[in-house]
Amino acid sequence: MWKLVLPALFFLLFSGATGAQVYKWTDAQGRVHYGDCAPPRCDSTEIDLGTRPSQERLDQAREQFESQREERQRREYNRRHLEQTERLQRQEQQRHAAERRNRCQMARSDLRRLEMQRAVYYTDEQGKRVYLDDEERTRYMQQTREEIRRSCD
Repeated sequence: MWKLVLPALFFLLFSGATGAQVYKWTDAQGRVHYGDCAPPRCDSTEIDLGTRPSQERLDQAREQFESQREERQRREYNRRHLEQTERLQRQEQQRHAAERRNRCQMARSDLRRLEMQRAVYYTDEQGKRVYLDDEERTRYMQQTREEIRRSCD
């Protein structure tokens, strides 16, 4: 980022200084001095620092800088959006895997109960025990085995 900002910053900072006049002179002790105004009663030479960039060139540099900034912001937004999407997908996959493990455990537990030689029952809406006959028990066992095949690894 600094590779783009630094040159633009120097360009904008020093573009205003190039229009000013700079003078060079030597004092009585022989030291060379530089300044933006000539000292009184001293031989000074005006130094040409070049011309100031045109307004068109300044506008082009500003537009280029803005364009690059907008592109960086767009890429950053896309990167964050992609990260968030991937994070949500991972969370959904983890939730789905946990539900699947839970169904697997419940189905295995149910199958163990059904395979016991004891009587199997459930409680209906009125709170009464309803016992499974052999045909119902076999049908529930088949359904439970199918659930195990779907849910367990």
